[in-house]
Amino acid sequence: MAMHVAAVLDRPETWRSRRIKVEYGKFTARVELDRDNWMESGQHEDRKLSDDFRQAADRCMHAGIDRLWLDGETRSFSWGSGDHYVTLFVPVRHADEAVRALRTAETRGDMRLLDRLADKLAPPYDQWLTPGERKLQLGVDFRCPPARLVKLLRAEASRRKMRANARQVEDGVWVRPEPTATAKLLRQAFPDQYIDDPLPVPVQSSKIFRPPIDRRERSRSRTAVPVRPLSFDMAAPPACPCGYTRSHIGFSHDQWHAHWSIGVALPESLSPRTGIVVVTPQASSAWCRVAWESSQVARRQGHYDAGTWPTDRGTDVVNDEDPCAYLALAEGRAVGYLAVSHADRHGWLEWDTDGRVELIDHTIRPRVNIIHVVQVWRRRGLARRLVESMAADSGVALGDVSWSTPFSSTGGPLARSLSANGVWVS
Repeated sequence: MAMHVAAVLDRPETWRSRRIKVEYGKFTARVELDRDNWMESGQHEDRKLSDDFRQAADRCMHAGIDRLWLDGETRSFSWGSGDHYVTLFVPVRHADEAVRALRTAETRGDMRLLDRLADKLAPPYDQWLTPGERKLQLGVDFRCPPARLVKLLRAEASRRKMRANARQVEDGVWVRPEPTATAKLLRQAFPDQYIDDPLPVPVQSSKIFRPPIDRRERSRSRTAVPVRPLSFDMAAPPACPCGYTRSHIGFSHDQWHAHWSIGVALPESLSPRTGIVVVTPQASSAWCRVAWESSQVARRQGHYDAGTWPTDRGTDVVNDEDPCAYLALAEGRAVGYLAVSHADRHGWLEWDTDGRVELIDHTIRPRVNIIHVVQVWRRRGLARRLVESMAADSGVALGDVSWSTPFSSTGGPLARSLSANGVWVS
């Protein structure tokens, strides 16, 4: 674009002057009233744009943009707001008129030239969107591609609560505006509210009838034999093994099922993303959130009343039981969860007895509260590796680990495989 200063509104011509700048393009002229240096001089702090000036300039700018789009302009427009700049976009042939309108509005406070220019540039949407059928001729009413005019008409009709019913043809656009179904129902239900806003009388502005749409050949689906439904009493679907219920606020069934089957996804900011990590309630909120979601998956599948992780945001409060979670990570997801706390009252359980135990030990031991592995990682020894890592991290042998009872159907065989003679329970 070529740019020049079309007018300097203050004398002498100093850099503190108000200026009108024009940038010329192939189709578009950007006319801008530059008041920035004049306002920053400190002597004109009270010289704000009046509401009438701002409204007239905005109306003229939007009318110019609509006209440019109808004339075939395809680019988008950007401009600033405030009292330091006033910008207009007009066709090149109207650049001088826009300069005169801005000069008159700025120096004399006369908005008539701006209003006159806006009326000249504004597309005749009021006429085009009057109920009735008409054809808008390419090269006469507009110069942009017909498909673009269809989009502009539909957008303008939507703002007026109308349907454009526009269809493009090679040499123009057929349009048959009418109120939307909602607008019709409102007018029927509340006629008193629309006494001052009656629908315009339909106008037939073209004697040419809209050509019919060429019908395509009927597809085979129209002549195919219909299916025959048979009566069948479908039983209610079984409950999903992931344990999803409507009480999972913030999760859809698909999201929760993914947590249960392939693991809880780790945020991109967390590392490491593979191996086993130890999470405490004093860890970052992101890690606490992963541990909390993993505990909820284990709780739902086991049908437990409460979860085994205290919070999803972390806490600075240190619990006497010193809870922590061991998370097995793979492929950016938490695929295994082991909840551990510390207890000081234990009994010895031998596998070949009837299960009766006595509280005979008061040593502080790490206790396995719950262990859970997502579906696709089961039967791979992951639960065993979690317990072994926990024991090694706590500095105790596998036989000295305590287990929370009663055992689940999978927890009992796991504990027996780790300690063949018996286990401490609490």
